[in-house]
Amino acid sequence: MYNAGIVPNRVTMVNALGACAGFRAMEMGVRIHDFIRRNEWELDVIMGTSLIDIYLKCGRIDEGLKAFISMKEKNVSTWNALIQGLGFAKSEREAVCRFNRMEQEWFEADHVTLATVLNACSHSGLVDMGRQIFSSLINGNYGFSPSVNALCMFDRTLGMRWPYGNLELSDIAAKKLAELESDNVLIMFLLSTLHAEVGRHSDDASGEVMTNERQWTYGVG
Repeated sequence: MYNAGIVPNRVTMVNALGACAGFRAMEMGVRIHDFIRRNEWELDVIMGTSLIDIYLKCGRIDEGLKAFISMKEKNVSTWNALIQGLGFAKSEREAVCRFNRMEQEWFEADHVTLATVLNACSHSGLVDMGRQIFSSLINGNYGFSPSVNALCMFDRTLGMRWPYGNLELSDIAAKKLAELESDNVLIMFLLSTLHAEVGRHSDDASGEVMTNERQWTYGVG
């Protein structure tokens, strides 16, 4: 394009950044960003979000955060790019912190946001936070019904802690999945597996109680 004497415009650069993010072409992405700075282009929502996307997908967290902070205007897509990118860069706890900040600044989360942050909760072990977000989702606090992705992420979050009493909530997630995907064999398998797990852990708990009772009885005798 340069060789042909054609000066790229904002649309061209946004598309180029998207391609760089897809191929993890960090060097080219940096060159595009340098061009943007040299021409003193303001980072609008679309271009700024594209920069955040490529920097975080390539593991350049500091540069991605700088781009985010420098933006005068942001929307939910901008926040999603940040939260998703932090999760992709293995900074899941930071992703959850940014989700909290997003809510504090009164941005409304969408399906993508919730599926992403629940995934971050799953990988970072923040089960209580995942449970809180899921409860708000089920109670309609976000203004929409849970998506399949969000429910799957929640099930993964609770699946990390079977012994700690999360089976009932995970069962709720699976039932919601069944409502959304009634003809999905994998969802039906998940639900049946959860029912089996609930029964098994219930039996284990009963067995433990009976064992303790026997020990106590023998000790008294």
